[in-house]
Amino acid sequence: FLSTGDHVISGNNGLKDSLLALEWVHNNIKLFGGDPEKVTIFGHSSGAASVAYLQLNPKAEGWFKGVICQSGTHLGSWALQREPRKTAFAFASLLNETFQTDNHTTEELLKYLLSVPPEDLDRASNAFYFDHIFNDIAEHASNMQGSYFGPVIELKSEEAFLTEKMYELVRDGKYVKVPLMIGFTSEECIEYYADANKTKRDMEDYDAHLE
Repeated sequence: FLSTGDHVISGNNGLKDSLLALEWVHNNIKLFGGDPEKVTIFGHSSGAASVAYLQLNPKAEGWFKGVICQSGTHLGSWALQREPRKTAFAFASLLNETFQTDNHTTEELLKYLLSVPPEDLDRASNAFYFDHIFNDIAEHASNMQGSYFGPVIELKSEEAFLTEKMYELVRDGKYVKVPLMIGFTSEECIEYYADANKTKRDMEDYDAHLE
C-alpha cells in the first residue's frame, strides 16, 4: 500500500490485487463447482474496508452479488491514508536517514527502496507499524490521519483504483448496487486501547474533525 501521492508509486496495490483476484474468481469459479452469479465478498477489520472499497470500483460491477463487512468499512477514519508522500519518506528514513533531511525526489525514493534487501524492508515495516500503533511516537500518529500502509486517493489514470473520496462516492450513489451486511466483533482492537490516554486523545481528534 506504499504511495508517494503521485504517479511514481500511485498506491492501492493491495486493492488492485483484490480486484484482479475477484475477476479471476468470477471467470473461473464454475470450474470448481461454483456459480459466478452467487459470489459474496466478505472481510473482517481491514478486510471489511477492503471489500467495501471493492464495492466502490465500477470495474467490479457484476463480479459479486453481496458484501459482508465485519468490524470495519471504508468509512472508518483509519481506512484512508491522508498523507501518503509524508508517510513514504518517513518510512524510507528508517532505512536511510537522509530521506528525512534531504530534498529527495519520489523517483529517488523508489529507486532506493528497490535496492534494499527484502529482509530490511520487512523489519522497517514492522518497526514503523508498531511504533504507530503501540507507542504513538509519530507526530501525526492519529486515527484521523489513517493507517500508515493503507488505501489512498490516487491521481486519475487508467490504472487507478480510487480517485475520489469514499464519502462522496457513497453520498452520490457511485457504487455497485448489491445487498450489504455490516456487523461487528466483540472487543475488536481492544489491545490497541489498553491505554486510556490514547482513547482520550482519539476522542479529542474526532471532536476536532467532525467533518
